[in-house]
Amino acid sequence: MQPLDRPFAPLSKLPKHSPLALMSGVVGALAIASAPTGCSGDKQLDVDGAMEEIRRELDSRFRIEAASLDCPDEVTLERGATFECGGVDQRGRSFTIEVEQLNDSGRFTFSRPQVERRG
Repeated sequence: MQPLDRPFAPLSKLPKHSPLALMSGVVGALAIASAPTGCSGDKQLDVDGAMEEIRRELDSRFRIEAASLDCPDEVTLERGATFECGGVDQRGRSFTIEVEQLNDSGRFTFSRPQVERRG
């Protein structure tokens, strides 16, 4: 599989037969990193940029228009690390997604949204 050329490269732009495109439940793959912050000097994920891309993918892939989306304020770049984001769609339904970092350069995927069912 060839690396993505652009920082924001949703899964829908990958060749249909690439291993990443064939993974079940994976929505987006992109690379977003920012300069080191904090005392430790660890590289941080550009969370604002990631949330922008997640919103676009939620809308284009699942027709979920997020009225709000909340992810952790700071995420250290670390291959294999995961974090959770939650939100509310325009219809008032809550949802969560799990984000997994594919490398330590800001590339990640996220799961199919788990939408709260109203009883």
